[in-house]
Amino acid sequence: MNPLCPWIFKDDLRISTADRDLLCLYLRNHNIVLDEHFKKALGDDNDLAWWWYPAFAVKHFPSDPVLVKKLSLLCRIRGSNDNDIERNYQNQLVEFHALYACVALIGYQFDGWDKPSGKTGADLQKNCDLAFTKNKEKFFADAKDCSSEILSQDENPQHRGMIHYTPKVELNTWMKNLIKNVEQKGADILVCHTPGWGLTSLDEPTIKQWLDSILPSVLSWGKNGPRWPIESKSVSQIVIIKRGGCFIIQTGK
Repeated sequence: MNPLCPWIFKDDLRISTADRDLLCLYLRNHNIVLDEHFKKALGDDNDLAWWWYPAFAVKHFPSDPVLVKKLSLLCRIRGSNDNDIERNYQNQLVEFHALYACVALIGYQFDGWDKPSGKTGADLQKNCDLAFTKNKEKFFADAKDCSSEILSQDENPQHRGMIHYTPKVELNTWMKNLIKNVEQKGADILVCHTPGWGLTSLDEPTIKQWLDSILPSVLSWGKNGPRWPIESKSVSQIVIIKRGGCFIIQTGK
């Protein structure tokens, strides 16, 4: 994190084959069968490989009681066609990406998966995806992927192996609906992945220009970054996650 820009968290991590080996060993030891989709992901050797996110969870939280269940869902083919399979895979992977971003980049301490917030007015039958602590305070997060975008996927001709998505939703409405959804659980943080929406870097001027283009006349700007003056019963932050890092939009007036 740049102390002069406290709302942007760049990821300069370089992953190693040892991390992948550790993940594969964990999967074998827990009898988690790899389908062809996840096997392909494990073969990716570039510095932004998606398998790093579950590898991070295995490396740092191997004893978490829900980890085996989460990995089993990630490694299993779910869906009747390629788009369904990719959508389900991304929806599960985004939880691991959110865990990594919140812990490794922003600095929260992980407190487990699938926990109820217990907040007044929250649906006690619904769990938040992730629980954290920071400065002895508890925080709950829900992770969302824009899965409908999977239906418009194409390979980026300028970057071999990278997938481009043509947006089929309007971001303002989409994020408002997500906020309403996660505040039913009492989540403090909405973590969301917005693939292929034209963000070229995580430098402050670029992000500011990008956000003002996709959320026109919505955000206000201050020394602590963007703020969306939207009223929410619980959500105080929106964390946008990308392969190169993440950044925060504060909510409320």
